[in-house]
Amino acid sequence: MSNDTKGRVARLRELQTRFNIQCRRQVTGVVSTENLYRGAPFRDYSIERDLRLYCEQNVPLFEGYGVPLGLLAARLRDFHDDPCHVTAFAAATEAERTLSLPTADWPMGALSAARDAYHRLMFYAWCDGAPGAAWHVAKIAFDMERMATDELAPAQLHATVWEALRTETPSFAWADERMRLQSHAAAMVHLAEAGRLAFDVYEARATVTEEQRKREKTVQGSVLRDLLDNPAGGVQMDILQVLPEDIEDEEPQVRGRVVFPALEPTTVTTEGRRTGSSAVARGKVGHVAGKVLAYDPPADPEVVFKALQAEYPQAEAANTAVAQDAVVSQQLGYAWLRPSLLDGAPGVGKTRYARRAVEASGLRYLLHSAAGASDGQIAGTSAAWASARLSAPAQALLQFERANACLIIDEIDKAGTSSHNGRLDEALLPFLERETSRRIVDPMLEVPLDLSCMTYLMTANDLHRVAGPLRDRLRVLHIPRPKAEHLPAIARTMVADIREENGVDERWLPDLDGDELDLLAGQWTGGSMRRLRRLVEVLVMGRAALAPRH
Repeated sequence: MSNDTKGRVARLRELQTRFNIQCRRQVTGVVSTENLYRGAPFRDYSIERDLRLYCEQNVPLFEGYGVPLGLLAARLRDFHDDPCHVTAFAAATEAERTLSLPTADWPMGALSAARDAYHRLMFYAWCDGAPGAAWHVAKIAFDMERMATDELAPAQLHATVWEALRTETPSFAWADERMRLQSHAAAMVHLAEAGRLAFDVYEARATVTEEQRKREKTVQGSVLRDLLDNPAGGVQMDILQVLPEDIEDEEPQVRGRVVFPALEPTTVTTEGRRTGSSAVARGKVGHVAGKVLAYDPPADPEVVFKALQAEYPQAEAANTAVAQDAVVSQQLGYAWLRPSLLDGAPGVGKTRYARRAVEASGLRYLLHSAAGASDGQIAGTSAAWASARLSAPAQALLQFERANACLIIDEIDKAGTSSHNGRLDEALLPFLERETSRRIVDPMLEVPLDLSCMTYLMTANDLHRVAGPLRDRLRVLHIPRPKAEHLPAIARTMVADIREENGVDERWLPDLDGDELDLLAGQWTGGSMRRLRRLVEVLVMGRAALAPRH
């Protein structure tokens, strides 16, 4: 097994260990729905206790949301009073129906609560053998797998997909919870042996040394001891054996990570010159070297969607995708967006959309123009040069002193294509892979940095001019041209921007009235947001010119 494979096996063991401990520490409430799909046990290893507690927590919540979730609350109460696969599937089906309703006027948090109810109730129904539930569970697990961001979750979720498709009506939940855990463990092993999961996932389970076994026996600490002694917990441990030295008994007080490692002391030559990477770097990053940089926390998905929908009503598909990233961010514990390419015609507001999406998601950003760039300096330059500088992602994290931030790269399709001094698109590739970005060597510091929490958004007018390797690593979000029907909403946000830019109160600069919107509609029937902005500015300035003077 290569060193790279050994390293990934060790990381997988660590991830499984932390996953086990997280589940064992769940002493209040219920385990998250995603963790159930990943193979976590029910509360107290009892589906009945788990579902009753879930219903008791959520029935009042759904009733409080009012009309949109009122019927779902009733179905949930029926399930609580008579828990069986019939009432579980009925409640899950009602949650799915609720998700198909218009959500524009829903209270904050209602959509995410309904979506979680659909996922969880369908899982309950499948575990009790409800006909038809298996397909839903497989689809939900597959969608979760596609959005998973760590190395272990895709394997766990893929096992659930396979198990749901293989066993349509398992009927094991009420008999013995350990049967479900063993079934999930067996599915992971089967998929690994069949080559359907990465081989090193299987290696992490199969290559336990005698030395590791001895260390496990000497591990102290109530959490690990409880985990080892519990039979059902042991089923999960059997998938990926524990490395005891990787276990943290306490959660860190500050949620974040070390981005810039501690720098080695500077050495001095006989001529009095400083050498080593820290000679150049200490003055720039010394204050954050070796320190944990905090995360910017995730935003509420509903807030993200509504903010974008208010300003870009024509881009509902893109708005939904960004809001889904906010859901993932809540699982990660920090704000994050999937690396994306915003595609659209000139003037539709792609750069502005990128800024708004980042701000709504709770991230800070740097804007980097790629137009005319004819080198790869975005990845940094060597300390051997007088112009040495950090990579652009590292500059962003240093400037904000955060472990997560965003780099917006504008007009990536206009970057140069000559390889003489390096290419911007090629220089970006290793930053977009989470595996390589965890330990990416900065040319100025000459040490590996952890840039795995960075977000990258790019814009392009012509998708075909974006290099294939770069495009393959990005999710493409199309920003359509706005139409006349979107005019009132867009004009409202533009007037709000003008107020903010000029420090004017809404009382002195109100939104456009009906006559002004009609006048605007006669001049703009859709298309360029830039032209619409100029027209709105003309209308606003016209107000001042026509205002009576005393």
